[in-house]
Amino acid sequence: MWRERQKTALNTAIFLIVFATAVLARPETPLAAPNSGRPARIAYIEGGFYANYALILVALARGLAELGLLDNGNAPVGENPGSTEEIWRWLSANAGGTAVEFVSDGYYSAGWDDAVFERKRSALVARLNDAQDIDLVLAFGTKAGQAMATDEHHTPVVALSVTDAVTAGIIASPENSGREHVFAVVDSNRYYRELVLFHDIFQFSKLGFVYDDAEPEHPSIALSQIRKAAQDAGFELAPCVGAVFSGDPDLAAMDLITCHERLVEEGVEAVYMTFNHGTRAEIMGDILRPLLEARLPTFSQNGVDEVRLGALMGISQANFEGQGTFAAGAVANIISGQSPSAQKQSYEEPLSLVLNLRTATLIGWNPSLAFLAAMDEIFLSHSW
Repeated sequence: MWRERQKTALNTAIFLIVFATAVLARPETPLAAPNSGRPARIAYIEGGFYANYALILVALARGLAELGLLDNGNAPVGENPGSTEEIWRWLSANAGGTAVEFVSDGYYSAGWDDAVFERKRSALVARLNDAQDIDLVLAFGTKAGQAMATDEHHTPVVALSVTDAVTAGIIASPENSGREHVFAVVDSNRYYRELVLFHDIFQFSKLGFVYDDAEPEHPSIALSQIRKAAQDAGFELAPCVGAVFSGDPDLAAMDLITCHERLVEEGVEAVYMTFNHGTRAEIMGDILRPLLEARLPTFSQNGVDEVRLGALMGISQANFEGQGTFAAGAVANIISGQSPSAQKQSYEEPLSLVLNLRTATLIGWNPSLAFLAAMDEIFLSHSW
């Protein structure tokens, strides 16, 4: 049983957490103002809101301010960010500086509605080709990255918060984007490392997870990394298919709950909570209840936001700061005249963890003081 087996792997897990490091990008040459003599005009596109996008966008702005490209990158973001649009409006009005401008009407979001997204994408591409008043596009998430990493235009694109950019076809490889105007932040084995760490702690033999069969190759949940972790660590995978990327969050949530009930019936020993559109604070209790009643450990692929809501553990919010700072270095290089494809894309996030101690209690797990000391953040309760 995992409650006994996990003790033998604890030291390894703590070592991995404490000694993980990240390499941050910095401009390779002194920054120069854009050749046009005006600030580099930046636009933003996402398929729909995701809390991580807000955190990374704010971290990117702070990184640009640290490099001297903004007067103020400290955009306000709460514990539960509700909108990237609010952050964008703040940056448009308050970031200042003469090197970068967050264009006030350059924000494009579709609320995870495919039809709306296609209209927004088409409008942005037409703007890039016709008006030519945008110098760089921030594409957040797999959907936006796929939409903008094309030859329909040649405006520099910086893709962020993408689960598996290579499988998604956004870039050709971690070393080469394959398109002169495209750059993506790549951690090519982050989710593999998460799962190996999760397995080191709990030594489960059967792991459940949910995926949406409507998504070819499943890049949004890094299925290839999940399979490789299972093969290398020696555990069985128990997938459940659900419409978790549906534009209807209620349908996504219902499928998620059904899948969790099914995984419990199938006898999984742990659950990897993959990215989905169904998770909301007001129904998180219903989503987690089957897993908590079965006393199953859970690891959130989404990270700190879902741990706050009741998942057992995930990756710390500090990692978003690192990704934002890394991307800021690339943006700085690009607006100073360097090619997006020439920028280093590989960024390995440190595996600093967050833990929900209330969930640990509910599933009957009593982590050691050494383990707790290694946590980046600990939540003592649920918000439902």
